[in-house]
Amino acid sequence: MNKVLFLLTPILLLSNDLGRIAVSKIEGPNRFYSRNFSNKLEKELSIAGFEVAERGDVNQIMEEWKLQSSGLTDGEPVSFSGISNADYLIVGTFNGINDYYGIFATIQMVDIVDGSVINTASIDGQISKKNELYTIGIESLVEQLVDETNTKMEAYIDKKNKETLRLQKQAENLEKEKEEKIVKKQRSKYFWRFIIGTIELLVNILEIFNREDEKDEYGYNNL
Repeated sequence: MNKVLFLLTPILLLSNDLGRIAVSKIEGPNRFYSRNFSNKLEKELSIAGFEVAERGDVNQIMEEWKLQSSGLTDGEPVSFSGISNADYLIVGTFNGINDYYGIFATIQMVDIVDGSVINTASIDGQISKKNELYTIGIESLVEQLVDETNTKMEAYIDKKNKETLRLQKQAENLEKEKEEKIVKKQRSKYFWRFIIGTIELLVNILEIFNREDEKDEYGYNNL
């Protein structure tokens, strides 16, 4: 048992080695979406290696944020010298769920010590559905903050585009098959019309010959 704990200790120490982070309520279309977004963002940040502050601590940090940042101009640093229960603060907004133009989201990682913005991450309409925002969207935002890359979103969009092309091709093939069936049906219809018309013509010709034969026979008998 002690040997297992000894082997796991380095992993446990490394699992939260990026510092302590507090996630504010990310402003969204409504309180329900905001709460879900913030909770899922906290989970993804924890997976990335941050120690996520408790909700009570976050509320305290936000109160001090509002107090100390009120009245300041954009871009002016904020002093958070009184806050000691987190290293970073996440703030941001999102909107456009299920919108034709896509989802737009921006979050910032703020240094608690001096109030400077360490990094910014965004989603710029690449996705539009709620489930996409809560999965690949949040994963993308965290990747941008931590690694300053966006490979997950790029791979997802590439896969999505390929799937869209596949579905378009499938729809085109189905439409083509439908058109071919219509043409085939029309050709069959015209063929049988031709056959029936030909048969009717032959019948009429035979009737004419029969009438002529009857006339000839009647005239011969009179003689």
